[in-house]
Amino acid sequence: MPIIGVFMSSYDFDESLVRLGFSDFFRARVLSSALFERGLAVPARVLAEARGRYSVSTGDEVFAAVLAGHVEHAGEHAAVGDFVLVARPSESLARIVQVLERKSAFRRRAPESVLAQTIAANVDLAIVVAAHAADGADDYVRARGLNPRRIERYLRAIRDAPARALVVVNKADQNADFEAHAAALSRELRIASVISTSTESGMGLAELTAELLPGSTAVLVGASGVGKSSLTNALLGRSAQSIGSVRAIDTRGRHTTTARELFTLPNGAMLLDTPGMREFGLFADDGADSSRTGFAEIDELAPSCRFRDCKHQNEPGCAVLAAVEAGTVRGERLNQAHKLERELAFQRDRHDPQRQMAQTAKRKAQAKATRSLQKSPWKR
Repeated sequence: MPIIGVFMSSYDFDESLVRLGFSDFFRARVLSSALFERGLAVPARVLAEARGRYSVSTGDEVFAAVLAGHVEHAGEHAAVGDFVLVARPSESLARIVQVLERKSAFRRRAPESVLAQTIAANVDLAIVVAAHAADGADDYVRARGLNPRRIERYLRAIRDAPARALVVVNKADQNADFEAHAAALSRELRIASVISTSTESGMGLAELTAELLPGSTAVLVGASGVGKSSLTNALLGRSAQSIGSVRAIDTRGRHTTTARELFTLPNGAMLLDTPGMREFGLFADDGADSSRTGFAEIDELAPSCRFRDCKHQNEPGCAVLAAVEAGTVRGERLNQAHKLERELAFQRDRHDPQRQMAQTAKRKAQAKATRSLQKSPWKR
């Protein structure tokens, strides 16, 4: 008899996992699994991860788990938000025997690496959290709390996940001109709306809650000190996450949130809180979509360029460059689009075997030409 045969006989995943975001997408993958069919594993969702230990939920219960040896050996890693198949050799510790295909993955380039780090899996909505600076703050503090260039990085990664994006600017109670700053940011980013919130007064929380649909999963991302954990507690209606102060001199936050964790909100939505990220490098592999920049006004004009593969740099008949000259597209935005594309192109080259072979062949040819020149009797 399978280890978990008795557990399987009374398990109805159609109902017990629906409140955790279990959908037809994952149901199909569970039903096609031989491990599930043979009664050797059941579906669960990863709620938290720390040092190789996972907290997983079947919908009815939560327990600790580790990756099975064959999963770890294959180089697979579960992320918070993943749906997995788990086997339970004992009541104290389960084994994750399969990580199910993801519907979306919000990723960044791991610090000091070319590899991907999955911040959140299977999210429907990614909320970029920034912060209004206090009245009287200097230019550095204001720019650090509300930096369009940093937010554009997050928005590009959200587009590639793919997920729906929302920008929230917290700490509105500290700035008398928060409405003007939010409106300016909305125009700068070319997005429909920016929600200003305050966990102190409750401002904007109802508007934010309306974006969090029952059965959906959202993730909060942003730098430390912007109030992601405060927002999590406010939306939960309880103090689930520790909250730290920020340094007054530069508004840098302390890493009070040290692990990613998925919570169920009172309205039935799932919310994933993440630690603050001091750096956010974009990640791309050979399967990444490079056909669009992710900047709405540039992508809208691109089809009007004379050349279909126009890079919007110095090509004749470029509609984007013409718009920059006319002042309808900001040059800052185009420069940022070029910067992000160079970063992503470098990443794609590192993960594309054919490009790697081409680069290696080019380097060998150059080295051979150099050696030949050095041996030439005509060199001076």
